[in-house]
Amino acid sequence: MRADLDGFTAEVALAFEHGEKAIIKVVERFTGLMKFSTLFAEALRYPVIPMPWAGDCANLIILPDLAVGESYTQARGHVPPEVAGEWHDQTEGQDQFQRKWRDLLGHSDWVVTMAGGDQEREGSNGFLLVASIQTGTRAFKIAAGWSAKRSLDAHGAAGLRKNDTVVPKVDYAALDGAYKPLFKKLDSRFFRATKLSGRELRRKAIDQAAVAAPMIITSKDIEGGSMKVPKPRPHYVGE
Repeated sequence: MRADLDGFTAEVALAFEHGEKAIIKVVERFTGLMKFSTLFAEALRYPVIPMPWAGDCANLIILPDLAVGESYTQARGHVPPEVAGEWHDQTEGQDQFQRKWRDLLGHSDWVVTMAGGDQEREGSNGFLLVASIQTGTRAFKIAAGWSAKRSLDAHGAAGLRKNDTVVPKVDYAALDGAYKPLFKKLDSRFFRATKLSGRELRRKAIDQAAVAAPMIITSKDIEGGSMKVPKPRPHYVGE
């Protein structure tokens, strides 16, 4: 997952045109915004491997919910829209000092790109090589693999706008049916969704569960022996 601050580079350039005070102000804002990914990872229900920022682009590796035995194949059906939606929703909240993220963002906003891949077409199937390289006084974490490169390619795709979420076509194909209509074709490689919201996705999931078709049980099911109905007891029978 990459989350790029669309429009921030222009704000930095403008700050340098206006002198030291403007530069200090934009630096203070960005220092605050770097906490965005940390707080997001702490609140997310999925395990996260945080990666170093690349300029104004936050980088995270999202893992399946291993605590409940979720596989990568299961996770890729719903994780991209759900996690991206949660990221976009966080912009309406506050940081640990009760500063509004919207104020820190200024005229910038996020573009999120997510990639995982599959076994059949890329031989990726979600695997990444993650390692630390010692650079001077600290270890610098890196990631290599299909999804790392493909999320970067998506980040550079033409025509992206603020609040977009982009996935490669192989990951779009793996999405659960309820999520596919949220994405539209961006080009020959990627699909894009605009203004995803984790809250809205959860609400839709609840609505779909509420209108699920009921199971109809007929007398034939009972008479044919495919279903056993316990005899009614007029009182409690203890063990």
